[in-house]
Amino acid sequence: MKVKTKSNNINIGEEKPNKKLIKALKEANKIKKNPEKYKGYYDIDELFNDILK
Repeated sequence: MKVKTKSNNINIGEEKPNKKLIKALKEANKIKKNPEKYKGYYDIDELFNDILK
């Protein structure tokens, strides 16, 4: 199936997701099921401070 947009045509097919995508989706589901185990951020400065430690 093709979807037309103003800038490009986008092909939508039944392609098999790659291993990296599958791993990311599993991780997202794990975080969604157990949000108390993961830190969230409301402040971008706090996020960057943690990343750059």
